[in-house]
Amino acid sequence: MTKRDYSYQLDDLCDMAISICVGIWTYTYYTWNQELQDPDDGKFARTKPEIYTINALRYDIVGDFNMLQFLAAIIFFMWSRFILQMQLTRTFGPMLRIIIVMVGDVFKFLTIWSVLLALLASVSSLLFGSLPKYSEFKNVLFMMFGTGLGTYDLADFTKLDTGPPESGEILTILAVIINNVVLLNFIVAILADTYSKLSTSSLGLYYDGIISRIPVYEDDSRYGALIVGTPPTNAMAIVVLPIFSCIRDEKTLRSINDVFTKLMYAPIALIVTLTFMALNFALLPFAYLSSIY
Repeated sequence: MTKRDYSYQLDDLCDMAISICVGIWTYTYYTWNQELQDPDDGKFARTKPEIYTINALRYDIVGDFNMLQFLAAIIFFMWSRFILQMQLTRTFGPMLRIIIVMVGDVFKFLTIWSVLLALLASVSSLLFGSLPKYSEFKNVLFMMFGTGLGTYDLADFTKLDTGPPESGEILTILAVIINNVVLLNFIVAILADTYSKLSTSSLGLYYDGIISRIPVYEDDSRYGALIVGTPPTNAMAIVVLPIFSCIRDEKTLRSINDVFTKLMYAPIALIVTLTFMALNFALLPFAYLSSIY
């Protein structure tokens, strides 16, 4: 039996994150057993799902669980999934592929910048630790980050008692030059260079995204039936999953997969056929009258 060549993509990670969130949400619902926060809400909520929902959305807390933050995480992953799916469109796909590559460049740059900020913060903490603003490393780290945005105050060193105030001023100016003048312009140059390289091959990027997703949307002749069903018939996949797991013969797997696929779509085919026949019988008198007149 040959394995399918498949590599995980960002949208797969979003799917896994959403599935984990749904699992956590389901667990909190079935383990939750509380009354309404406000008795006046009894006219809106009487059953357990209603009480759970109104407590979660109106009061933000379900037990020790912060529901609104959890919903925000789910919404983030769902919108991210939608944006990543837009890669498969010819209109937005090339641009989104370029943005993803540029985000990767930004993260590489942020790694280097973080090391330099830690260097500057460590030196500043040791030299100017007697000053209140420089007494905690975390605050110094944010101050060094602020120099890249033009936020600094040279007057902070007028009360320095461990050395001349000029030393602090020189170090701050050096941090401004490194952060604001050199590094921020450097990231702009990196992104401009990345865009200029990739914009000329935007169509290739689009086809590359399509090719990378073929294994996801390609039907598997051995296990495809487990995922092709629509609710509620897809619940049957849980019943036959052990059967697929135990069988190793490829020919047998294909046969079982073919039978199970037809079984999954049988209710849909039956409903569509009956609907089609009912509409035909309903329109038959009108067709007869139309043929006469």
